[in-house]
Amino acid sequence: MATIEIGNIQENQKQRAKVTMLWVGIIAIIMFFAAITSGFILSMGGPAWISVDVPQAFIFSTLVIILSSATMYWAQLSAKKGNAGGIRLGAMLTFLLGLVFGYCQYMGFIELFASGHAFSSKNPADSFMYLIPVMHFAHLLGGLIALLVVARRAKTGKYTAQNHLGVRLCGIYWHFLDILWLYLFAFLYLIR
Repeated sequence: MATIEIGNIQENQKQRAKVTMLWVGIIAIIMFFAAITSGFILSMGGPAWISVDVPQAFIFSTLVIILSSATMYWAQLSAKKGNAGGIRLGAMLTFLLGLVFGYCQYMGFIELFASGHAFSSKNPADSFMYLIPVMHFAHLLGGLIALLVVARRAKTGKYTAQNHLGVRLCGIYWHFLDILWLYLFAFLYLIR
C-alpha cells in the first residue's frame, strides 16, 4: 500500500515538474517577444522609419487562430471526459487551423512584398513586419508537432479522464500562442 502512495506522489511530482518547465519556456518566449517589440518601438524614432500597414491576410489569420483555441478547448474537455475520439478530432482540427493560420501568414508576406515591402529593405519597419510573424510561426511549429503527438496518443488510447497531462500541456501552450498572436497583431496594428 505504501509503495502505491509513493508511486502516486512521484507521479504527481513529475507532472508538476512538466507543467513548471512549460511555464518556464513560455516566460522565455514572452521575454523574447518583449525584446523584439521593444526594439520595434525604439526603432520607430529613426530617420529611415516608414510605417507599414498590416496585411489583410493577418486579420483573417487572427480569426483563424481564435477559432483554433476553441477546437483545442474542445480537445481538452474531451480529455477530462476520457473521450479519446474527441481529443483526436479536436487536436486534428486545431492542427488544420494552425496550418490555415500559417498559410494566411504566408499570404500576408506576399501582400507585403507585392506592395514593395521586403525583409531586407532600408526601412526597419519592413524587417519587423516580417520578423515578428515569422518568429511567432516558428514557435507555432512546436505546437503543431505537439498536436500531432496528442492526436496519435489519443488514437492509441494513451489518455484517460484521470491521466491526460499531454493534452493539458499542449492546450496551455496552444492557448498561449493564440494570446501571443493577439498581442502581436494588436501591437503591429496599433503601434505604427
